[in-house]
Amino acid sequence: MSIRTTRHWVQRKEVCEWSRYLLPLLAALLICCQVSAAIEAQVNRRKPDPPSARYQTYKYPLFAVSVPDNWRESVLRTSTIIGPQGGFQEDANKHLSSVTYAVEFGTIDGKRLSLRQLADEFVRDYIGSNPRIKQQGSYKGTYLSGRDALMATLTEDRVDQTLVEFIYGSLLPNGTLFWLIATVPQSEYSAYQKTFQDILRSVQFHSPQDSTQGTTVEYKGLTYTLNECRLSAGDLTCYLVITSNGRDRNMSAGVDPSGHLSRMFDNVGNEYQIKKMTFANNEDRSTLVADVPTKSTVTFESINREATSISLLELLYYEQDEQRGGPFVFSYTIQFRNILIQR
Repeated sequence: MSIRTTRHWVQRKEVCEWSRYLLPLLAALLICCQVSAAIEAQVNRRKPDPPSARYQTYKYPLFAVSVPDNWRESVLRTSTIIGPQGGFQEDANKHLSSVTYAVEFGTIDGKRLSLRQLADEFVRDYIGSNPRIKQQGSYKGTYLSGRDALMATLTEDRVDQTLVEFIYGSLLPNGTLFWLIATVPQSEYSAYQKTFQDILRSVQFHSPQDSTQGTTVEYKGLTYTLNECRLSAGDLTCYLVITSNGRDRNMSAGVDPSGHLSRMFDNVGNEYQIKKMTFANNEDRSTLVADVPTKSTVTFESINREATSISLLELLYYEQDEQRGGPFVFSYTIQFRNILIQR
């Protein structure tokens, strides 16, 4: 063996000897960093205020639910979530980025399946979205609003804590699946157990004809009453009555500064741009006579067949500045939420 070969062999041997000690050291360092991050997160995390003993009721197209009055509501693209301040976070696109203390709920098309089939599909999709979530045991039978329901218990292991999540599912009178997920840190479940039980007992299902119609919004001397939104041949038309209180107004379908028109979000996460807006017998614009209710319609096309309700209906209007006698320069937005789609 030459001197050069011997030198290279010795160097490789030294590297191997160092590797025997270096790799375990790096692994230990990584564990220390993870532990440190977990401790820091635990220290920095502020617990939400305890749930209030007073409750407020939220009404939706197919159900109603009561929650502590110090919790806040956020309508997402495909569901609604309610929880204490700091209990959840969502991004600008209304997607959840974090959930620690909250109840989330919504509805999906029952697809003529049984409750057990729908529960299996829902839980499977939910677990598939996050490999850290594990189901604990089998379903338990229970009741929601007097109807059969199933409950699944899941846990989610995070770096700093373990969450416990309870998924409830029940079929509504029209065959739609109602689902609810209650989430809380496992170490604090006992403090929230009664609150969750109260929320579940408060759930009330109702049929479409019982759902709240005639929802009214008041804005700057105008009264907007939404009577219903009906789907026909793929087009969805919402029927309103607009009253100009005290004076005549020249109205027009509006466009916001970014060029966006009126729009609608359904409960399965789709967004639609307006197809047509009418005032009385006129399309796009009309004069509203003082104190005379005027019928108006808003139409959207190519609606997803799985949509059962509207999460957000956002209507843009222009009003002519009468004092200046100029163009339509005064614009504003009217919003309606959680509207049942009639068929």
